[in-house]
Amino acid sequence: MKAPTTTDELYEVLKAFKEKDPNGNGKNDEIPFTTRNKLRGLLAFIEPFGVSFEEDFYVENGQVKYTYTNPKLKEALAFAAKLYREGLIDKEYITNDQKVWESRFTNQLSGITFDSFPRIEYLEKLVAKADPKVNMIGITPLKGPSGNAYTKSQQTLIKNGFAISSKSKYKAELAKMHDWFYCEEGQLAMNFGKLGETYTMENNQPKYTDLIMKDQNKSPLIKMYELGHREFAYQWDIRYENAMVTPKIEKIRDSITPFIKDKFPAALSYKQAERDVLNSKFAEITTYKDEMVNKFIMGAEPLDKFDDYVKNIEKIGLDSVLKIQQASYERYMKR
Repeated sequence: MKAPTTTDELYEVLKAFKEKDPNGNGKNDEIPFTTRNKLRGLLAFIEPFGVSFEEDFYVENGQVKYTYTNPKLKEALAFAAKLYREGLIDKEYITNDQKVWESRFTNQLSGITFDSFPRIEYLEKLVAKADPKVNMIGITPLKGPSGNAYTKSQQTLIKNGFAISSKSKYKAELAKMHDWFYCEEGQLAMNFGKLGETYTMENNQPKYTDLIMKDQNKSPLIKMYELGHREFAYQWDIRYENAMVTPKIEKIRDSITPFIKDKFPAALSYKQAERDVLNSKFAEITTYKDEMVNKFIMGAEPLDKFDDYVKNIEKIGLDSVLKIQQASYERYMKR
């Protein structure tokens, strides 16, 4: 089958995985789509309807609104619920860990997932142990009923964060260490590892060594993770990805670029009084939202109760949360 470009085409591909016995064992045991990313792993089914799990808030005509009360979400959840009901989505998507996710592919039960680009090569190596002819591809964001295709899924510029305890005896030393991560030498170390061991410099550009590039069982990205790379606060350097991906993966990655839309700013700042409200009301809203969205998808709650769900979120205190987000967003835009 051709790679799907619309939600309708995706549905047909998922049905074929479910009904055509692609693993050839004569059993109806296929789980067409699986994920290790919990609810966010279903993003590809949601964004075609004009709403994204990548952001809690979005801006419409200058007004900050809450993603999970967006009327468009109801139609998106209806599509995801249909896929779940027909066994096209992994029934255990909210509990799958890394090992279960991998086993779905190595046991040839699943054929589709949502993940980062380097995982294509990683999964290919895993599946090749069962089927050397494996060929995994990437697809661009799907068109939904509105005919629009986009994604807000993207890597952030800054990875993680750090803090220094007020009780530390070494505040100055720790500050200097953290500051080093943002100088040229520190940036190279955090993005590429150890000079002469994990990378070399050729024509003033970093190039990974065979230790990274030629591991028989792991993709370069996973090998770097194994060595303790990229798990601290630093600025990502796109060259780390360019240096490790194959031409195939690079082509897939770059095909997504025209579809990427900016998401709601993650670096907003709040006054203490605003934080107090968010820590109480928004935390409660988030807990309730997570529970109900999964119930809608899994059929535990009918979607005709979506309006009641929205009203309950409003009762918890959505209006006060939105006022805080609006004020913080406006401060951010004036900076």
